[in-house]
Amino acid sequence: MKGDNDNIKKIVKLLKEKYNFRGLLHFTDFSNLNSIIHIGYLLSRALCYAYDIEFFDVKTEDSYANDYVKFYFAEKNHEALHQLKTPVYLVFSEDLISLDLSVFFNGANEAAEIKQEFDFDLKKQTELLIAEPVSLKYLKNIIFRCAADYKRACNLYGRNKFYSVEPNMFFHEDNYIKDYSIYYDSGKHNDLFVLHFSTIFPVKNDVNHEYRLYDLNDNLLKTAKINFLESYSTDFNLEVKKPEQPVKFKLWFYGILSIEEIIGE
Repeated sequence: MKGDNDNIKKIVKLLKEKYNFRGLLHFTDFSNLNSIIHIGYLLSRALCYAYDIEFFDVKTEDSYANDYVKFYFAEKNHEALHQLKTPVYLVFSEDLISLDLSVFFNGANEAAEIKQEFDFDLKKQTELLIAEPVSLKYLKNIIFRCAADYKRACNLYGRNKFYSVEPNMFFHEDNYIKDYSIYYDSGKHNDLFVLHFSTIFPVKNDVNHEYRLYDLNDNLLKTAKINFLESYSTDFNLEVKKPEQPVKFKLWFYGILSIEEIIGE
């Protein structure tokens, strides 16, 4: 973006004062983190399609943005966020505003170069669109909606100072596992572990509640459906029998992969 650096500084200062701006927000589904971390960049939809990169996409009317990487200035700022199975925010540095291929979009079907008087009414879904891959070197933070998602990320990608859990950043109309713990005594019960987990709302039985056990080479060992005793409770224990060797445990809640742990290693 060919903008005036002084204007950029003034706009960022205004955003911080008026909207508690902390960085540019890109929301995505948890399932997309693997390709993002592996590639090291955020890519536009068009580039993902061109390079056959699988990703969880949402149905939107914003086809204008297919060639751009999209960012918002405030959380909960697009209906598409409701469509994500496991929403995650990636927070990027404000330095992205000054990139040559960055433009602002205010929902009026036209992009605009940065200027001091640009309309930053965040209720109008003002966006920053960038017509190039965005490097993770600009990444400041990855925000999860709950401890369960945070633990899953740590298990898959290692602990990271960029991670935080901030439920207030997300919508919570759907039920999901918000936290869990796993207990087992390798000395006394090599073939059993107990999963304790808590949910946002009471649980209704669903054909898509299930868990699977894999060996460490990802060979499927067991699949089992989970039947809950329906009540007003949001806390549950699940006993799982397993082989004596270490296994990968995965649990689907309402058909959404929610827990991934190696047990017994």
